[in-house]
Order: sequence, then C-alpha cells, then structure tokens
Amino acid sequence: GGMGFGATCGALTGALMALGLAWADEEAAESLVNEFRRTVGETACARLLERQEAEGGTKKVFCDALIAHCVKLVEKNIKKNP
Repeated sequence: GGMGFGATCGALTGALMALGLAWADEEAAESLVNEFRRTVGETACARLLERQEAEGGTKKVFCDALIAHCVKLVEKNIKKNP
C-alpha cells in the first residue's frame, strides 16, 4: 500500500494529481487534504491499512471506497475553484 511504501495513501495522491490537472490552486489542494483527514482520519496508507485489518475488512473493498471518496472530494474542490 501507499504506492508500495506505506506512505501517503495512493487514492489521496491521485486526487491531488487530478486537482493539478484541473489547474486547481493550492487552497483547493489543502482543502482536499484537510477534508480527507477529517473524514478518513489519516493520510498514511500503512496506518489506514492497519485500521482496516483490525476492523476485519478486505484491502480491495477498503481501498476502492477510499478512491470513490477521493473522486467526490476532487469534484467538490474543482467546483470551488473554477
């Protein structure tokens, strides 16, 4: 996880890359990261996966849900920053 290093969640990293492609400003990126932290509680993949494992879920389902969540965050932050 975490792009193979357990570092920053890949879903979050991809979301930030998508914002960059949409020419969103730094404020939009900060807003996305802050909302991710507020709603998910963590940005580090290794800790997210530890929590998921403790809760008994499967990695694929957990990560797919994070990706879907990040898509919504990107959409929300792009709309704030036309």
